[in-house]
Amino acid sequence: MSLLAGHPNVVRLIGAMRTSYFDEAIGDQRSLIRIVLERLPMSLDQLFVKGEVHRLPLQHRFRIWKGIVEGLAFCHSFGIVHRDLKPHNVLLRPAPDGGFTAALCDFGLSRTECASSNVSVTVIAGTRLYMDPERLRQVGAGALSDNVDIYPCGYLLWELLTGKLLAQAAVARFAKEVEEAL
Repeated sequence: MSLLAGHPNVVRLIGAMRTSYFDEAIGDQRSLIRIVLERLPMSLDQLFVKGEVHRLPLQHRFRIWKGIVEGLAFCHSFGIVHRDLKPHNVLLRPAPDGGFTAALCDFGLSRTECASSNVSVTVIAGTRLYMDPERLRQVGAGALSDNVDIYPCGYLLWELLTGKLLAQAAVARFAKEVEEAL
C-alpha cells in the first residue's frame, strides 16, 4: 500500500502496525497487521443510497469516474490489480465546488499482475455482480491482468450516468419481467 501513497485518487495510508495474540482455537500465537487509513466522509454507494447521485451535475459525476480511472491507472502502473472495484470501495473526498474527488480503497483482494502465463488465477475473488462474465468462467485459465478492473469501471460509469446502482436496476428489471409474466 505504501507504493500507492501520494496519489489523490487512492486513499492515504496513515500508518500500519503488527500485533499478535494467542489463538485458543489453534493453541498458538497469531499475528495481525492493522492499517490506519485517512477518514473520508462517505463512499460512492452511500451517495447512491442517499439518492444524491442524480442531483450532481454531470461534470461532477464525470470527475468521480475520472478519479476512479486515474486511481486505477496509477495502481496498474505498479502492477497492482484491485480485483474488487465497486461503489463501496470508492471513497469520496469533498471538493470546494460541491462535488467530490474519488479515492480508491480496500485493497484487501488486490494482487500484483502475473506476467508469466504459467501463474493462473485459481480463486474467484471480488464481488460477483461487478465481475466480468469471462472472469467468472475462466478461473484457472490464465494469468491475472489489470483487465479485471476494466469491466467494473464501465459498470461504475453506467451507475454514475443513470444515478442507479446496478443491483437496483437488476432487481427492477427482474420485477418487471415477473409482473409481465403474471
